[in-house]
Amino acid sequence: MTEAEREERQRRLWFSADETEFYVANVEGGSVSDIDTLNLTEPVGAAPVQIGLMPSSKEIDGSRRDEDRMAVIDISSCQMTNRVGVGRNPIHMFATPDLAYVNVANQGTAAEPNDTGAEIDAVTGQIVKTIATGGGHGVPASADGAYARRG
Repeated sequence: MTEAEREERQRRLWFSADETEFYVANVEGGSVSDIDTLNLTEPVGAAPVQIGLMPSSKEIDGSRRDEDRMAVIDISSCQMTNRVGVGRNPIHMFATPDLAYVNVANQGTAAEPNDTGAEIDAVTGQIVKTIATGGGHGVPASADGAYARRG
């Protein structure tokens, strides 16, 4: 997806002022979807910081900072299907373009900073490697997924 396409999609999504409704412009369908956010809540545990829709559009991954885990939610059933322990205070995540892995940055706390990241097999949900990163908050990645760095 190009930056222009990403910006176009972002203009199609809006929350109401009280965040109880989410509106989506359906360009091809000629309609606007009004989604009641109060009735579509999936409990995932303590302090979900970030979510990401996997490019396959079949699941959402979410970092659970205060539980040192990542949650995997199946979109069709709206159920949590897996919890993966990834390290202290996971924050930012991204899926590799081939959808084979999810990389998670572990931030830690002020008292106990963390300088690792976890690479998780997207199919098995198992950590395949822990990567020393030198600390940071996020995981910006190149478009092809070949390079990532802590931000």
